[in-house]
Amino acid sequence: MARWCIHIDILGFSDLWESNMQKAIIPLQKLMEAIFRIGTHVCSNTKDRLFVHQIGDGFAIVSDCHEESFERPILIATALMRHVTATTGNFISAAISEGDFADITGCYPDEVRRSSQDGIVMLGDGIMSTFSVMGTAFIRAHKLSSKIKPSWPFLVVSDCYRSRIPPNFSMKSMPNDILSINWIEGQRSISFLNKIQNQAGLQNILPCELIHKIQDYNKSYPDIVKKWNPYLYYFLNLKNIS
Repeated sequence: MARWCIHIDILGFSDLWESNMQKAIIPLQKLMEAIFRIGTHVCSNTKDRLFVHQIGDGFAIVSDCHEESFERPILIATALMRHVTATTGNFISAAISEGDFADITGCYPDEVRRSSQDGIVMLGDGIMSTFSVMGTAFIRAHKLSSKIKPSWPFLVVSDCYRSRIPPNFSMKSMPNDILSINWIEGQRSISFLNKIQNQAGLQNILPCELIHKIQDYNKSYPDIVKKWNPYLYYFLNLKNIS
């Protein structure tokens, strides 16, 4: 059964960590908090529940079952991206794909499985933590995300899913058969987006506010924003950032 997966992570996390660990932790906290709130207050029932796995500074957010429309993962990613930028001034990127996803604990060596408890394997006085789920849903989303070079604050979907994206979303084609979804521009059908933001207590951000956030970010990371500038203007309909 094919399930959608959002691979979402914080841009420039390694640079943030190197310069100021506490500054790096804040957007990670806000992203994790927002995902928790969505899973607890918005998508908490069996029919729409989420399965989330942390991977370093990012997360894999996976649906419980197949969904023909990609509207829900796009709006979940949109809400997360807006919230993190609004609350921290940092940026995240997201990629959505689809495939299988399963617990692979049964594939571990017998001695590892016998020593494993809640994903922790004892190594004498040390430990090994395991990531017990894997599948093409995560692999494809991660691979799609890695195609965006340099990393930009974009929400992307493979062009092969174009027919499953509702027409009310603003999107533009990118190289490598990728579609960029405009996560900052208001969609015409936003009832579920409003539900996510209101019930989860997430903050929204307007295009004019986003420009100020980018200008502030530019003061610390001018080389990064210089690479973003023309692409932000085209794919997010923003003015050039100076």
